[in-house]
Amino acid sequence: MELFRDSARKFFQQEIRPHSERWREANPIDREAYRKAGDMGLLCMWADEEYGGQGVQDFRYEQILIEENVFHGGAGYMDEYTICRLYQDERVHRILAGSSEIMKELIARSILD
Repeated sequence: MELFRDSARKFFQQEIRPHSERWREANPIDREAYRKAGDMGLLCMWADEEYGGQGVQDFRYEQILIEENVFHGGAGYMDEYTICRLYQDERVHRILAGSSEIMKELIARSILD
């Protein structure tokens, strides 16, 4: 888990922190930041691999991302308040749980691509 934290920390230090002030002042957040996070497997880690995620069900990894985000940029990458992020993630879980395979694929592609 510490290797994951080190990797996440480097990502936030290099890709988020330098832009966080600008993103706070003028939305939107650069799409490229999301693409880089996705390339590193940092988005929707809990999604099944067949939909582009990693199938990680251990919430501690999400918590590491939340912590590193707060330390290195806050609102630059996701909502400032953890409860907002948790609500957003839970909403996606509910949508995927009640969707057909075709809808799951479309939803995952729209989030992870």
